[in-house]
Amino acid sequence: MMIPQERKVECLENWKRSCLWPVDGDEPGWVLEHAKREKRQALVEQRAEQETKLKNIREKELRQKQRYENDHSRSKRRVCFAIDNQRMRGIIC
Repeated sequence: MMIPQERKVECLENWKRSCLWPVDGDEPGWVLEHAKREKRQALVEQRAEQETKLKNIREKELRQKQRYENDHSRSKRRVCFAIDNQRMRGIIC
């Protein structure tokens, strides 16, 4: 029975072998090297995009939190109606 950490390492190694470093005896070395470089670059770009998205989300959440903590009056205000001398007028509650 494998320990979970050993299983993770094994899965990672299998993934690296199958995806990142394709072994095909028919291909020249420069083709394999080019494929490795492209796959690495794609992973780096994907990771950078994810980090950018997370950064934007964190900034948006921080702005929302600060707005909430600093100024509650920006939220939608309720308007109450009062009858005054036979006419209705809206007042802010």
